[in-house]
Amino acid sequence: MRAILGLLLVIVLAAIAAFALGFINIDKTKDGKLPAIRAEGGQLPGYQVSTGKLEVGTKSTTVDVPNVGTHKEVIQTPTVGVKKAD
Repeated sequence: MRAILGLLLVIVLAAIAAFALGFINIDKTKDGKLPAIRAEGGQLPGYQVSTGKLEVGTKSTTVDVPNVGTHKEVIQTPTVGVKKAD
């Protein structure tokens, strides 16, 4: 239960940060209207949502690398598997 609440908190904080940093921008494009008393008509509000772009790439950089020896060692690495539902 704590893990779920923690995950929800992280999602909410990420959404707030995205709005605060301008990564997400939502503009209202039309007004909403309640339906008539006979429950006819009505209109949902319209929104225009635009998000920022994330650019990912690489660049070449020269660094000093010390000359040391290496050896092989067996370590545990994470794996991901998916099982289909029965």
